[in-house]
Amino acid sequence: METITQTQERESNTLLTKEEASPLDQNIEITKLVSKYRDPALDGNDSIAIDLSEDFHLIYKKLKHAKAEPVEIASTLFKWFKANKKSEFFFDDECNYYLFVSGKLVTVGSDEFEALILSVAGISSVTQMGRIVEDTFEKSAIIEGKKMTRENWLHTDRKNHTVYLSLKSEKDELLRITPDEITLVPNGNNSDHVFMVNLPEDKLQATEYIELDEKQLEEALRLVNDLVVTHIPASNADKWMAFAWRMSYPLFDFTTAHLITRFQGGSTQGKTTACRLLCLSLYGEDYVDKSTVAGFYSDASINPLVIEDNLESNAFFSDQKKVDFYLAAATGGSKQKRNTKTKSGLIREKIRSLVMCNGIESIAKSELSSRMMVIDCEKDSYPSNYNVGVLLEIEQKRNEIFSAECLITQKVLQRIKNGEWIEILNKLEDQFPNHPKARMFDHLAIMILYLEEVYKIIYRNYGTWNLVAEWMDYQQKSAYEEIRNTDPIVRSLDILKDIALQKFQRTGPTYTDGTYDPLTIKDLINVEADGLEIELNEDTIICRGLAGPLHTLLSSVYRSRLKQSFPLKNPQVMANRLKNILSQLNANGCEVQITEASHEKQKEYQFSWDV
Repeated sequence: METITQTQERESNTLLTKEEASPLDQNIEITKLVSKYRDPALDGNDSIAIDLSEDFHLIYKKLKHAKAEPVEIASTLFKWFKANKKSEFFFDDECNYYLFVSGKLVTVGSDEFEALILSVAGISSVTQMGRIVEDTFEKSAIIEGKKMTRENWLHTDRKNHTVYLSLKSEKDELLRITPDEITLVPNGNNSDHVFMVNLPEDKLQATEYIELDEKQLEEALRLVNDLVVTHIPASNADKWMAFAWRMSYPLFDFTTAHLITRFQGGSTQGKTTACRLLCLSLYGEDYVDKSTVAGFYSDASINPLVIEDNLESNAFFSDQKKVDFYLAAATGGSKQKRNTKTKSGLIREKIRSLVMCNGIESIAKSELSSRMMVIDCEKDSYPSNYNVGVLLEIEQKRNEIFSAECLITQKVLQRIKNGEWIEILNKLEDQFPNHPKARMFDHLAIMILYLEEVYKIIYRNYGTWNLVAEWMDYQQKSAYEEIRNTDPIVRSLDILKDIALQKFQRTGPTYTDGTYDPLTIKDLINVEADGLEIELNEDTIICRGLAGPLHTLLSSVYRSRLKQSFPLKNPQVMANRLKNILSQLNANGCEVQITEASHEKQKEYQFSWDV
């Protein structure tokens, strides 16, 4: 028969072989076993009165002398922090745990936390006692702590038109920007209880905010012009809109949709240089590189700007996950991933970043063209004296540039509070109806507010809306060109129009008994597509029919002229895609009308072109 000692040893050994048990869980069970089998005569010998006002090194010695259990020591240290350091404890959705101590937020388990415990208690993290302390603090934070949303660089209070930016400095301060003032506040210990966490993956380098008077603000903005904007090898409208886009990052949370910026052009025309200028002026480091899609999602969840270098159409179109990432970045999407800390459940990586890329070939598919700002880089046409010394000077002047941008952000917040954001939005909608970028007008209006505030100071507000109008006109033309090159509906319709026009020019319209005799599809292309007809006269080409025959026709055109399979597999998919490009077609010479064909209980499509 098994003795009590043998039972105790067996239960203890069984527990300690459970690798999934944490140090705290194991020690709690060990404590239960000791209590279960200890000699009652020993009760009370290990008790000791603890004065939490004493230095913890002395308390630790007393506890060890009294042979206190490790869990009791760790719990006492937890109570000591609360009593002496006014510490608070927090946890977030990703099972990270934080100790707020001496005005700083320290992540439990980090090097900073381990150094703190070593200095306060003389307990090293490499010991069993150190691991139990970490485990105790984590579980105590769950029990007694407050849940917080982890933020890395930005906190937004839309209701009060206020943003907080992390300076990533050793002082662990945040910059609070309101419509009325800019102030430095401690991280965590502020009126809004805003906490921001520094991570190894953070790209923002430490920044200092400098108070600037009006003259110094103008000088700083002229630095922006001379060091950054001037060297972007593009038209004046493109380069200023690109910088207004980059400058708008503090107000990221004010809109759901965000324009993607793509620098496009031939080899050696300055595409990477443009990205590098915008990146360095924000981060203080050059992060123009390539990554995996998973890497981009993680990057975009914790940093304000993501840049992909040399993204060409083959790499883009062959990877649906990459297409999905860019769409998610434009529309405010996210990705779920497994919570590696708890081994169960999912967490969301929300994209909270502006996204920029560059390349030679177009990647603006129809679903992206309306969400992408394409900037043509032509260094030969827009030369500058750019060299590596420019980048060095940007690094040296980064604090002045950052401070100026913060002051412009304050001015923009004041205008948003006054309702001027909505006024700009209405002006865009009135002056640029059916514009391909219409779904991005919310973000575009904020960019224009930034641009106006800069132009007020360095150009005395001269020509701001002339520049905007020039840019909007060019974006409308280039968006349609992007669609023509990439969208299967637009490409096949253009081919069909050209075939019909050539036929008309060769034969002219035909008449029977004095009435116009419309051509059949068979007259133009060898395909059976009943329910479609083509009309040609001296002024107009018209194609009309139901979705099914239209899909058959466009598929045949695509296959016969482009030697490719039509990528839209059925009429319903084609009809859904057509909805997304209606405004672009109507604005660029192809009038589209969709009516109910009641006898067929289907929609009838009509396309017409002036000739």
